Order: sequence, then C-alpha cells, then structure tokens
Amino acid sequence: MKAKIIGWRPKGFSKKWLWAGIATAVAAASMVLFLMIPSATRAATQNPEDPVTVKLDGNDIASNNTNGLTFKGFGVLSGNGTSALLMDYKSEHPDVYAKMMKTLFGGSQPLMTNVKLEMGNDRNNSTGSEPATQRTESESANVTRDQGFQLAADAKKLNPNLKVTILRWNAPGWAKTNDQIYTWYKNSILAAYRKTATWSITSTLN
Repeated sequence: MKAKIIGWRPKGFSKKWLWAGIATAVAAASMVLFLMIPSATRAATQNPEDPVTVKLDGNDIASNNTNGLTFKGFGVLSGNGTSALLMDYKSEHPDVYAKMMKTLFGGSQPLMTNVKLEMGNDRNNSTGSEPATQRTESESANVTRDQGFQLAADAKKLNPNLKVTILRWNAPGWAKTNDQIYTWYKNSILAAYRKTATWSITSTLN
C-alpha cells in the first residue's frame, strides 16, 4: 500500500527549490555558529596589545575637496549655558584665561580650528539656557549678552582663520512663525558680523 502525502504544495514546486531552501537554512545556521565563536578564537594570533598601523596620506585627498568628509580639525561647542562659568573665570583670572585660550586657539598650529555656538533664545534646551540675542520682535539684536559670542570673539583674535558656526536649538517666545524665526536669525547674525567685522560666520539650522 502506498502512503498518501497529505498537505499543500505550491504549483511549480520542484526539487531545486527544496535544495535552495536547505542551502539557505544551512548558511544561516553557519552564520549563527560563527557569531557565537569568541573573537579570541577567530583571531588566535592577534593580541589586544599588538600595534595597529594606519597609514594616512594627504595626497590621496582631492585638493578641491572643501565640503566633503575631509578631516578639518577639532573644535569647541558652546551651548546650553556651558560657557557661563568660563566668562566668570575670564573676569576673575584673566591671565590664566588668556593662557588657556592661547593653548587652544593660538600658535601656527592651533588645537582648535572651529567654534560652534548656540544662538541664545532664553530657553532651557538641556543643561541650561543661553541669553536671547533678541528678546522681543522690536528689540535690536544684542549678541554681547551671550557668553558664546564672547568666547568666539576671543578665539578669533588669536586665530583670524578660525571658523565660527552659529546654530539654534530653539527660538525666543515671540518667534512663532518661520518668517519671525528667519528675522531673528538674520538680525542676530548681522549683529555679530557688525560687532566684530572680521568674523567668518557660517549659519546653520542644525
């Protein structure tokens, strides 16, 4: 007596699909087993203390690549009130402050080549707030009340080629529409430029 196979088999089903399925399952199982093997076993000849050689050649980078992924140096971010105590330090210990700034931003090969600062909006974004550069729609923008702009100005004096980037994480209470936010943004950037005409300012909406 022949056994009768009970079940559903799709039309066009053939042994090649069966073998393909088996091969896929075996490959998946092998990958799982491979990932379960400790890395020390996979690299028995490699020790954590072994040195790793990384070769960097500036000639491999196109000379006209100015906005790509080229490494451009280190920078400082001032936001959420993080520079408030720094300005107090500048007032109480000006000599030490000047030495620190020269270490970071001075010399022919400065450690920091970019200052990114938050445009103040009187709102607590995380750890603190930055003073708003324009507290009402009718007020003229005033960047001198924001410590981040003071930090950038001091750094710019030491390195005229320093890049200063301004961003906003929020907007003042009066700036509710896109047009009002744009007005506040434009007024603040122009105020910063007019206050220190030698700044190289890049605006960003990050």
